[in-house]
Amino acid sequence: METKGRFWIMPAVLCGRALEDSESCNEPHGYLELIPSAALGIGTEHFISVSPFWIDISRIRTWPKYCDEQHYGSCYNLNQWQTIEAPRFLVLIDVDRQCLTQVSKPVKYVALSYVWGRIPDVLESTLNNFSALQNARALELEPWASRMPSTLSWMSSIYANSYFTIIAADGNDANYGLPGIRKISSPRSYHQSILEFSQTCYLMQAPESETQFNMKEWHKRGWTFQERTLSNRNLVFFQGKVFWECCRSIWAEDIANSAPNKTTSPERSLQRKSDRYRFEFFRWPDLYQYSRLVSSYNNRLLSYPSDGLQAFSAVIDVMCRSFEGGFIHGIPKLYFDIGLLWRPNTPTKRRCAANVRDTVLPSWSWVGWEGNVVISCLKKSHILHWDGIVSEPPIEIYPMVTWSKTHKRTGEKHPINNSYHQFQRIRTDCSIPLQAGWSRVKPSNMPLDPLGFPHDFWVFRHDSIPEVEFIHPVPIPPRPLTPGREIWDGHLNFRTSRCFLFSGPLLDTVPQGVAWSNVSNDFVPKCLAFNLICDQGKWAGMIYSNFSHREDAMLGESCEIIIISGGKAHIDKNGEVKLWLQEWQCIDDLQDCKLYEFYNVLWIERDGDIALRKALGRVWKNAWDRQQVEEIDVILG
Repeated sequence: METKGRFWIMPAVLCGRALEDSESCNEPHGYLELIPSAALGIGTEHFISVSPFWIDISRIRTWPKYCDEQHYGSCYNLNQWQTIEAPRFLVLIDVDRQCLTQVSKPVKYVALSYVWGRIPDVLESTLNNFSALQNARALELEPWASRMPSTLSWMSSIYANSYFTIIAADGNDANYGLPGIRKISSPRSYHQSILEFSQTCYLMQAPESETQFNMKEWHKRGWTFQERTLSNRNLVFFQGKVFWECCRSIWAEDIANSAPNKTTSPERSLQRKSDRYRFEFFRWPDLYQYSRLVSSYNNRLLSYPSDGLQAFSAVIDVMCRSFEGGFIHGIPKLYFDIGLLWRPNTPTKRRCAANVRDTVLPSWSWVGWEGNVVISCLKKSHILHWDGIVSEPPIEIYPMVTWSKTHKRTGEKHPINNSYHQFQRIRTDCSIPLQAGWSRVKPSNMPLDPLGFPHDFWVFRHDSIPEVEFIHPVPIPPRPLTPGREIWDGHLNFRTSRCFLFSGPLLDTVPQGVAWSNVSNDFVPKCLAFNLICDQGKWAGMIYSNFSHREDAMLGESCEIIIISGGKAHIDKNGEVKLWLQEWQCIDDLQDCKLYEFYNVLWIERDGDIALRKALGRVWKNAWDRQQVEEIDVILG
């Protein structure tokens, strides 16, 4: 029993399901969570009986009011780095006059996130009828949807500046509405599961949270992801119930956190916005957050595959505020080498243009593929914050290619400022001068047993955020950066080394595991990896495949392999780094290596003069040096 008064009936066995790379889930699932009645007097938290048909609007109204009063600086009235410029012009629905209205000054408004669906004969706002729709009662009887594209560039601002956003997670189209609002909509259907243990002991099963097992169409659609992610406060309609979600709390309509006859907070303990939708306004370029958001978004579905970048563009616009140089087709320019190291977690499929006018998304970016993806080895190669455990990243990535992008209109080539490694070098080279605002200091929480740490170990602090200790400096702009428009086509130009290898047997190191796929609408086996073999039959490297069934493996297939970056890994205290570099666990030639040096490579296929990414992999440096290697110019499309 928790001090708040909740009960959990746990299963005896932990999940053990494989997660990203070689991690596994150590949480119990399928447990029964019970909320006591107020009469038990166990704690402040208790359940409230609610109508199965109608929502108590008076209770819902208290949530934004309490958030206004108690969450100052967290959910609203934010600092410069958390504030996004308000839209300069908005078209809103005036719900009293039942018509559209134009505003060009800051106003309090509520945004809406829902599934459009395919509704016939829907009234659309167009340039031709826009004036008429501003007349009172113009929307009184007609189902309405906006198809005007002018707000797309302001998507991040619209949702970030809303008073809150209504998430209509139930229903497959706009006609479903928001059931349960008396005198406005149809009744809802919500059943509270209340268990009677005695005449005085009642417990309610906690409301079911959003998981892969109960996802609605809203959770699978691509466009709805950024709407919820960028809204600081959401009122969520899900499975007939409604709950409040903000940066500090989650409140449910049938759970109270106040003792009887006392006025206290409605907050639930240790609850806040789900990691899946959580966005933090870091002042530094945080690749972990980028990777998490990409993985959450890219598993969603789009009616038009060519929208793969646009449906995530609002999130990218906000991340551009701290990523020097911005993004190109969803990949951060500052960390371009690392951004290219994405791989399919479950089988993905190409996002192809529906017609010749649609944008063709590049094969080298995750935006060109639909499905569950992860960035390989990120947790071990991109360690920014000093956590009192590691003194250096076990895996280091470094550049080997000079990348060029191509201007859409002029065709001119411009270098990509892939400069992450210049900052990493400062960690070990004290001769490199620090940029203004940075200082090299001793860590504030050095471990009691500093075994394995160099005696001259330092961390880095920036004047603007002295509470954060970094392993090495990173670019921190003095004020939020302004995102640039995407003016580059989908081709990369570069010169690199190439060799030909052959696909070998599968790389069997860890249990295959499963992961959720919206494409399949089910848990599916994760993608398999296979070995790369040279023409002498010796092991050379590995490839992350885009298939999950062993019968799809093709032994002896010739693979055109090109280098995209270099890497090296030091054996760590517990040998944990080997779990992230699967080949290090099972290849005999690598077993005695204290330092594993490799090249990050792409297996490419050809479409005329254009190379297309087929898969990501690694080749052992020693093995590469034994091959017949040539320098080639590549156009990667």
